[in-house]
Amino acid sequence: MINKILVLVYLLTYHLQYRFARILYIVMESQTAHVQWLNHGCNTIMEELAHPQELFLSHRCDTYSLHHVVGKVTVFMLPDANTIIKLEDYFCK
Repeated sequence: MINKILVLVYLLTYHLQYRFARILYIVMESQTAHVQWLNHGCNTIMEELAHPQELFLSHRCDTYSLHHVVGKVTVFMLPDANTIIKLEDYFCK
């Protein structure tokens, strides 16, 4: 089975926090990106019970300058039990 793989960005927010986001579209004229946020499992109600590599999609979106992008990460969507996920990658169910 082939898993859908997303490349997400790691943003430094206006509140000086690092967050995961999926870029929905980029406006080149203003050098901004409209992003959908993802929450790390430890930042949900699950806290320390969450898998350290699991992310959860949020309904919240924002627009950020491309200058806030500090890196990218690979996320496997709905991985099956046979999918091997590297330590530097994440998954989202």
